[in-house]
Amino acid sequence: MRILMVFGAALLLVIAPVALHAGDTFTWDGSEQPVLDWSTWQNWSGGSANDYPGRDADDDVVIIPNNLNSNRYPCTFDLAGATIKRLVIAGKSGAVDLLFLNDNSAHVLIIDTVHTTPLDPGEFAIEFGSSDADIKLQRKSELWFADDDASGPEVAVVTGEGTIEFSHDSQSDRPKLVIGDGGVLTLFGGAFLKGTDDGGIITGEVGSPDAAEVLVLGYSSTQAVIKGSFEIDPIVYNHGVICTSSNGPGEGEDPDDFAPGKITLACHAKAGTGTLEVNGGNSQTKSELILNAPYAGSGPVIVRSYGILRVNRHLATLNGGELEVRRGGQIRVKKGVLFELSRFEKNDCPVVREEP
Repeated sequence: MRILMVFGAALLLVIAPVALHAGDTFTWDGSEQPVLDWSTWQNWSGGSANDYPGRDADDDVVIIPNNLNSNRYPCTFDLAGATIKRLVIAGKSGAVDLLFLNDNSAHVLIIDTVHTTPLDPGEFAIEFGSSDADIKLQRKSELWFADDDASGPEVAVVTGEGTIEFSHDSQSDRPKLVIGDGGVLTLFGGAFLKGTDDGGIITGEVGSPDAAEVLVLGYSSTQAVIKGSFEIDPIVYNHGVICTSSNGPGEGEDPDDFAPGKITLACHAKAGTGTLEVNGGNSQTKSELILNAPYAGSGPVIVRSYGILRVNRHLATLNGGELEVRRGGQIRVKKGVLFELSRFEKNDCPVVREEP
């Protein structure tokens, strides 16, 4: 039996023990540069000849260190599909650590892991070693967190101040983060999901019968952050920050310095103690946060100078949640939709409109 409880900023997991199989540990060394493909076995140490992560097993551990020469990065994921157990990225300064190949083919990496209680660092799905650690998904790329052997909810954790970036310049074939059917993905320790250009899609696997998936933005010493352009379908417990600019929350001395973005919260309800922020943009290109799913929270809602908050489903902030709107910011509320905020602070002449 598995029990999941989410309350405040805490995530409590009570999970029946699951046997974990010991797979091979592969460490990237990029020795075949300039051919830096995942599927080139000579680029890995720790495995057997002619072998690479995910080729013959689905429980391999992958390590990408930060002590190699810069010309040995990035590790380029070029396979149509592979399943591994765990990914550890130390973070090479000035380089992308793991890059999904950008071509006209799908490239799907599945991280298959199950947590026991108490949480063991050796069971994190992805562990980032520093803020330099990053993964970049491009056209048709998919990163899955799923466990086909689990009898209950699939639970995966991403930890550390690294970034998973989703980059594509078109609404079609956008890269995806997929949570296994009925599963839970938790980000904490300052992890970032970053959407540049048209960004990416955060969604769940469609099962039969289909169960809802959950994304938790946790808060420990630092907040987990979703920044930039995304469409987000699962249930979200936001104890971190969701903001529209890929530069992150806040703004510079010149608001134009922050890139515009667009986030759509869709499908399942969202909630939490964290921040919703519409930031970035300029006079020609506005940033937008679109609520196509109900949201109930107790954290700040911030609309900056070039931001538009579109409230198409019920929005309520409780227990002291503040609304802050900067001059030029706009709130557009669909007719008949609940728009309730317990505090309205730092009002800088916002534009609030009711739309049909």
